[in-house]
Amino acid sequence: MADGRYTEVRPVTDNAEKMQLAKFMIYTTDVSGAGDMDDCRNRLSVLDIISKFEKNRPDLPNKPEKLTQENADMENTQSQKYLDLTDFGPVGGAKSQWRGLQTFRRKATSTRLSLALIPLTEVEGEDQEGEGEKMKKQETNREKLYKIASELLETEKAYVKRLQLLDQGFFFTLLQEARLGSFPEDVVRQIFSNISCIHQFHGGFLLPELQRRMAEWDENPRIGDVLQKVAPFLKMYGEYVKAFDRAMELINTWREKSPRFEELVLQLQKQEASANLTLQHHMLEPVQRIPRYEMLLKDYLKKLPENSADRPDAQKALDIIFEAAKHSNAAIADMVTYSCLW
Repeated sequence: MADGRYTEVRPVTDNAEKMQLAKFMIYTTDVSGAGDMDDCRNRLSVLDIISKFEKNRPDLPNKPEKLTQENADMENTQSQKYLDLTDFGPVGGAKSQWRGLQTFRRKATSTRLSLALIPLTEVEGEDQEGEGEKMKKQETNREKLYKIASELLETEKAYVKRLQLLDQGFFFTLLQEARLGSFPEDVVRQIFSNISCIHQFHGGFLLPELQRRMAEWDENPRIGDVLQKVAPFLKMYGEYVKAFDRAMELINTWREKSPRFEELVLQLQKQEASANLTLQHHMLEPVQRIPRYEMLLKDYLKKLPENSADRPDAQKALDIIFEAAKHSNAAIADMVTYSCLW
């Protein structure tokens, strides 16, 4: 190395030299001779092996022990390259490249398998989401049916209280006074018509039936059969509705003619159960109740599944109630002529 440059390394072609190089690669640990065969970082690079082998050849000039900074950086870069590619450190050569290739293939295969599973997962997720939406819709529909049935029960309870006020409050009190001769008994009976029968029907039959049905709603979620069974009894409202206009006239007449009649009516209207409403307002409740049944039943049928066992009974009940509601709706329309109610 008289000109200050490295001598080009001659390719190894002789079989004896190859065998010597192979033994040297196997049994040599590091440049200083110290190290562990299992420690991959202490193994020699290809350049170190060739350089050490060439120093033992008499026909080649000796290579300097210290490399220039540029070549040292190149060697470190190449060693780091193999370290990054393999699991076993910077040993170099075809064996290391093969290990690096196998590592790359394992990682690539895992990536492909992960990507291949993504569409299936998404499809399963969409199916589960669709099933979830379907179950949610069914659950919401059941809740709506329960809400309608609960509203029917709660309004029925309030309605029975109004009927009790009319029957046991106004009717009974005025009838007792009429029997004392303060005013005609027949006038009182005409005013209240068949309110006692209506009260007994709702308080003694329909309300208990609805209460029992709601108590067992989880096992038997239906109300159409109950309403279909009681719907024929609602025809009794026809008599009450027909007598309603005449009842309003009699109330106004006898409040003017009889001070005692007026006094008793005012006393009853001031009671807590009356809620500061007039007798005429309370008497309108039975007329409004039939259209209320019709409205709730129509809403119930809209939410009821087509294949529900309760649909035939609910439809029959609605047909009967619809006919009864015609008379009530006509009576309500006539109420605008009675300014005493407003």
